[in-house]
Formats: sequence, C-alpha cells, structure tokens
Amino acid sequence: ELHQVEKQLNKIAHDLATVLERKGIRAASPASGFPMELDQWPGKTQVVSHKPIAEAAGLGKMGLHRIHIHPIFGSFVLLNTVLIDTVIDEYSTPLDYNPCLNCKICSAACPTGAISQG
Repeated sequence: ELHQVEKQLNKIAHDLATVLERKGIRAASPASGFPMELDQWPGKTQVVSHKPIAEAAGLGKMGLHRIHIHPIFGSFVLLNTVLIDTVIDEYSTPLDYNPCLNCKICSAACPTGAISQG
C-alpha cells in the first residue's frame, strides 16, 4: 500500500508541475522516496529533503526521531515537494509549537540506540 500511495503522490506532484509549466511557471517535482539518487552513491543521494520544506510550509515539525510529525496525522504522512521558479504572494509560516510530545518512546523503543534520550 505504501508503494502505491507513493506512486500516486509522485504522479500528483508531476501533474501539478505540468500544469504550472503550462502557465509559464518553471516547476520540478523530485521523487518523494528516499534515497532518491542511488546512482550517485556514495555521494549525495538526496536531491531534495522534503522534511525541512514541509516544516517551513507549516505542515509540522521534526520529531526527536528525525521523522516529520504533522499536527493531525502524526508521523503517518508521505511528503513530496513541487519546486517553482517564481515569486509567490503569500508564504506559510512554521508551526509555533512542536507536535513531538517529547515522550521519548521512540528512543526507548529504538533497537540500536540511535535515538538519544537526552
């Protein structure tokens, strides 16, 4: 199911970029998956980091576990980005709170100890 939804997400972003291009706005829709550019391994394998863009757009914050947390849907979201080359008339603002409850369950459950409790 995850792969099917990700495929739909990529198509929607591609379709949106196509519509914008037809209106004269340069647009690109990089893939939503990670890592995206494995042919560049061991170099940079990520064309666009969707999480900080989503945070800047007010769609949530990064949790202690480094996963994007939406204020309603939690970390059960898939992200994609459509990049545009034009001035926009209104910008979103980041959330003024962090939906990460700082409960640290993620660090307690991490099997490798990669998430610090401190």
